[in-house]
Amino acid sequence: MNAEAYLRKQGWQGSGHSLDTTGRGIKKPLLIAHKNDQLGLGKKKAAHTTDDQWWMRAFDQSLQSIGTGKDSTLDQIRTKGINRGGLYGFFVKGEQIEGTIEDTSAITTEASNPSSGTSTPPTSASDSEAPAKTSEKKNKRKREEKEASASKKSKKSKDSSEKTSKSQPSDNDQDAVAKKLAKLKPDEKAEYETRAAEKGQTLEQYVLRRIQKKAEKDTTKAKKEEKTDKKKQKKRDKVRTKQ
Repeated sequence: MNAEAYLRKQGWQGSGHSLDTTGRGIKKPLLIAHKNDQLGLGKKKAAHTTDDQWWMRAFDQSLQSIGTGKDSTLDQIRTKGINRGGLYGFFVKGEQIEGTIEDTSAITTEASNPSSGTSTPPTSASDSEAPAKTSEKKNKRKREEKEASASKKSKKSKDSSEKTSKSQPSDNDQDAVAKKLAKLKPDEKAEYETRAAEKGQTLEQYVLRRIQKKAEKDTTKAKKEEKTDKKKQKKRDKVRTKQ
């Protein structure tokens, strides 16, 4: 395909002129560099011919000397220290890093054969702090357990006192029971006695329990009525504010 002839048909005036009819746009062709690789297809470049793989070469060189023999990198570090060349020199800047490889044979022999006259070495701060921390944790747990048991006992005592207060009627309750029994008809009294016998209660206890239930119902009913009255009052206030 002849691109120049095609563009001339579209109105292009030729080289030195832009593609736009008004003269705007690029007037010179873009220069593109073509990289001619003469190695051919299926061939890879050697690592030493590429400039962007210097770190790979340094890494390979350092890997070749790693080992455990006499000429290994670890042996050289023991004798000479860290070499600043190679991979270390490429990446690390500043002072030399201190080595951590030490000869532990002398330390092990001293520890295995202590002298008879020498005293035991003093314990470190960390060794003394560890048992102290554990003892503090144990004491804390004991305190929490004691507090929990005390709270449970207090709750039990409160519950038992409430139960006893409910089971032991007061003077007002006795008066209410006596009034209720006086108002009962003989048929109703016989019915109450049979129900009390079924529940394992006396007639007075049964009547007292009925009075207490009725009082509880009255209180709950009064609370509900108060809530409904408050809601109605709020609705009225909202209507007044809107008006």
